[in-house]
Amino acid sequence: MDVKTESEFSQNGSKTCSKLLRPCAGGIPVNPAERPFDPSAWYIAQVKRHSELVCSKILNDPSRFPYKVEAYVAAQQELVIRANRTRHIKERVVIPGKIFIRVDPNNRQDVLKQCLLLSRYVMDPSASPTANGHTAFARVPDWEIQRLRDIFTLADGPVEYTDAFPQPYDKVQILSR
Repeated sequence: MDVKTESEFSQNGSKTCSKLLRPCAGGIPVNPAERPFDPSAWYIAQVKRHSELVCSKILNDPSRFPYKVEAYVAAQQELVIRANRTRHIKERVVIPGKIFIRVDPNNRQDVLKQCLLLSRYVMDPSASPTANGHTAFARVPDWEIQRLRDIFTLADGPVEYTDAFPQPYDKVQILSR
């Protein structure tokens, strides 16, 4: 399969959306740099400090955007007892500074512009560079988000998150499955 430029496709009468395109079986050009929209994939976005829950509330508001946007923050509810013995339930963010967003790739940048609490999307370091030299955005499959939600709802105690990887010969204890 050969790669054609935008001008070659426009001569054939096909609609194009980028400079470097590949024809697919249906005759519609496909940009190799963009993955097709996967409604079961979530983008990871970096959020300004201590604003994960507020950003999630803004993004999940259906009247804010004309298209479908879903946001998830990895948070766990915990009971807080104050010095005056009053009790209340508080949501504690387990993965700080990150929020998971499910949105169409065409509207991804618009979400970033509309919500000022979002800083940027996390890039995937394992992805190969595209034709324009950029790497792809990091995506998380829907089943992993569902498993993360299950961990927080089924946990008996507080869940902790760390960025550090275990080194060889480190002792690791798995408390539950």
